[in-house]
Amino acid sequence: EAARTTDAAIDYANTNSNIRTVFSTLASTMNSSTQLLILIASHGNHNGDTYWFFTWGDEYTYVTDDDFAGEDYLGAIDNYSQEIIAMQQCYSGGFIDELSASARFIMTACNETYTAWSHPSYRYGAFDYYWISAINGATPPGAPGTAVDADTDDDGKVSMYEAFIYAFNN
Repeated sequence: EAARTTDAAIDYANTNSNIRTVFSTLASTMNSSTQLLILIASHGNHNGDTYWFFTWGDEYTYVTDDDFAGEDYLGAIDNYSQEIIAMQQCYSGGFIDELSASARFIMTACNETYTAWSHPSYRYGAFDYYWISAINGATPPGAPGTAVDADTDDDGKVSMYEAFIYAFNN
């Protein structure tokens, strides 16, 4: 699932052309009060200076850090209140410099020199598993039902920072 909005589902296969379609659609529908959550749950790699995450086999099989920041992807959206980007893929920290922008919160499973890990028991990446658990207040479906309390400041809400810290610590 590429993205979901409160108005309608945007649901396409994970190909470059479909991802560009999603960003084009979002660019035309978002406004200054819209929050956007992007979760990249893919594989990644790099060649030293360029980082990428893989997509399904269409005209390209990956999206580079520069491309993802560019006008066909994130750069297409210029009207939002906040963008939250969570990246699970190996070397995901290599995207931070290119994606950094005002009102954009970026979380990565690892820095630019490390690989990310799969959760040993479930179909999630380890970072996604714990991050989603923190936001949801419980472990994901298919895992033993366990309540999760990531609200460290006890304000009744789990911030993206608190969810990141929970994932990082676990």
